[in-house]
Amino acid sequence: MATARSNTEQHATKSCPHKDGFFDESSYQVIVTEDGSPTIRGMWDETYHSISGALQESLHVYIRNGLRYFAQRNAEEGSLSQTVHILDVGFGTGLNALLTYREMLSGLFPESTSIYYETVEKFPLPESIIQQLVYTDSEQEMEFFRNIHRGKWGMP
Repeated sequence: MATARSNTEQHATKSCPHKDGFFDESSYQVIVTEDGSPTIRGMWDETYHSISGALQESLHVYIRNGLRYFAQRNAEEGSLSQTVHILDVGFGTGLNALLTYREMLSGLFPESTSIYYETVEKFPLPESIIQQLVYTDSEQEMEFFRNIHRGKWGMP
């Protein structure tokens, strides 16, 4: 309920997400981008990634010019921490988290380095949509990907 300052009459207000199906599975559509990787067309007809290539976009923006740059620059300066903290605002498909995991496995960081990956997402994707997102042929990476989506929201 909201009360306007100049009006003492209370009016019911609607807030998101609605429980009437407005933000249900039909609000999302999995589409294949030009590099063959999937992305989501969302409830406002926006895409979660570039339609030119979801995987290529994340590799270019997040990995090459973000995570790798950070790791290499800090390693060169001798200031790479034992724990790297990442805040991902807008978890979306989880592709950046998956690519972070892949970089950890590749040896980008010393084995003694831990990554603390925290994310927020206003509209977590339904399981039926997540199952359609395949970014890798690696069973180990797919298991990680499925597990990050199964985690409870609002808990570390």
